[in-house]
Amino acid sequence: MGVVEGAGSVDRTRDAIVAAAADAMAENGAHASVVDIARRAGVARATVYRYFPRREELIAELSRRSLAEGGDLIAAARLDAIPVEEAIARAARALVTVGTRYTILLHAGIQPEPTLIERLIRDPVRRVIARGCADGTLRCDITPARLYECFAALVVGVSERGDSRRFGVEDASATIVELFLNGARPRAAGVST
Repeated sequence: MGVVEGAGSVDRTRDAIVAAAADAMAENGAHASVVDIARRAGVARATVYRYFPRREELIAELSRRSLAEGGDLIAAARLDAIPVEEAIARAARALVTVGTRYTILLHAGIQPEPTLIERLIRDPVRRVIARGCADGTLRCDITPARLYECFAALVVGVSERGDSRRFGVEDASATIVELFLNGARPRAAGVST
């Protein structure tokens, strides 16, 4: 069950430790023990310390990977090439998936590199929302910037509460989409807010 050390296994061992830390911290919070992380990774506790001598280094690696994973999922979703409602659904699914694995970063208030998070995550979602406001799919009496903040708050709220772990990524992201799109749809004439 353990990860065997060798010339080609350094990255696999590091990956196993980071994945185990993400899982352990998502379940047990920032204070997940190194013993638990090592057990989940299939390595000795000393191996965890060899790769990550300080907890902060492990958290920094989790942050870097969460951004890379989120950026990859958003890019793969091809948000600019599909209708707005489907793009919102795909973005929610991608972000809930990442949020589920890296809940600890949300709880700790740790944000990956700000310029990268803008380019890889926020900008593509903002473009979809702006497109939805422009084409009438989303309401235009609320600014796209405010709609983005509402969408992001739903994603963070679901991820922080652990809803995707309890109900699954699909159900959690579908809830976000339903709440966001129904609140963001244009109002029918004569309907007051």
